[in-house]
Amino acid sequence: MQVSTPGPIEALFDSLVSLFKRETQDEAPRKALLLDVPDESERVVSWVREYRRRNGHDPKIREVQEAFDLPKTTAWRRIASA
Repeated sequence: MQVSTPGPIEALFDSLVSLFKRETQDEAPRKALLLDVPDESERVVSWVREYRRRNGHDPKIREVQEAFDLPKTTAWRRIASA
């Protein structure tokens, strides 16, 4: 029985398999990190609460709009829900 060295096709296949294994192993932490990030409404509400705590009053609708690039109605709703 004669053992031959892998040709270019086999070497390419082996490198693709190892690359795929590496990417799938790295994918789990990325997904976990995405789950820990709060959605936009939670971020806005927490920002409004912190603003209220520091300044003693609600932020103006324009301030929320500028900070989060929100429509006027959405900014008002987030302030009201905080």
